[in-house]
Amino acid sequence: MQIIEDYCGAFVVVMDFPKSTEALTLRNSESGQTLIAVGTTDNYERQRFSLAHELGHLESGYLAHELHAVPDHSRTPEEHWADEFARHLLIPVDGVKRYLSELEHYQAETAANILSDVVRAFGVSPKVALIQLINAGILSRGIASSLENAQPAWTSRRLSRRFGWASERERLVNGALTPKRPVPIARAAIDAYTDGRTTFEAVAHASGARNLEAFERELAEDAIAPPAKRDQEPEWEPDDLSDLLGETE
Repeated sequence: MQIIEDYCGAFVVVMDFPKSTEALTLRNSESGQTLIAVGTTDNYERQRFSLAHELGHLESGYLAHELHAVPDHSRTPEEHWADEFARHLLIPVDGVKRYLSELEHYQAETAANILSDVVRAFGVSPKVALIQLINAGILSRGIASSLENAQPAWTSRRLSRRFGWASERERLVNGALTPKRPVPIARAAIDAYTDGRTTFEAVAHASGARNLEAFERELAEDAIAPPAKRDQEPEWEPDDLSDLLGETE
């Protein structure tokens, strides 16, 4: 997410979405600012793919008009292109070959173990990993099909439990379940707060703080505070930030 904000100039938000929507991208036609929003989920790999998918829309220029949103279930040609973009971005074929060639035990592994290694290393779903393992010539279509149709299914969770990295994946899932605000907005709010140009409430809102008392105490402990006296009225208020984030009552 930091790479997207630093190099693409888009704000990234992780927030609770209805089940019908996993991600969307908005671009304001007046300011040109882009906001990518992905849903909180216990499917860490799917969240990463959704974020990469939305980057595909930015790369293709599909959102270069008006304020626009594309729900994940709209399967237009542009959506299929964004899927391809996401797959090759997250798990390039050459990367798979290079990664497996560096594993000393690779040749002795079962197909399920190879799948587990790749899912873990690249942070993608088993389905996406299998496509690239076929494209890389590592697994035949027949073996990949048997893995994809196995019962019980080889989900990311099952792979992590079977091959010993469940605690590692659990930490990633907890992160995917946590709402996040755009870092540039939180940083700007804190800068304004320390300069005396905005309120504590605005900083808490921009930072996504849920416990205001705890957040205020943490700021004080880290010596993040406004000047003793303000020379002007606050420039940012919580409602202004809500407008910027596209939030509604």
